[in-house]
Amino acid sequence: MTFTIAAIGFSGFVLFYALFASAIIYHLRAYVLPGWTAGRISIIIFLILSLILLYLALFYFLKTPWGLYAGCPLFNCVTD
Repeated sequence: MTFTIAAIGFSGFVLFYALFASAIIYHLRAYVLPGWTAGRISIIIFLILSLILLYLALFYFLKTPWGLYAGCPLFNCVTD
């Protein structure tokens, strides 16, 4: 149950970030000066860094021990 709730929240975060990133890319492509190659380079760098950070977020999300949180009362779990 805890993993399901966290997965829904994580999916919402990823969806929000994808919408935000697509808006950034759209505006970079729409308002960049013609012939300015730095716009294309910045889009590529942004996409590569976003994918790396998304992979790291997914990796650490899946490494979280969700079973430890199953027996805790809601909003009152202290693990040492």
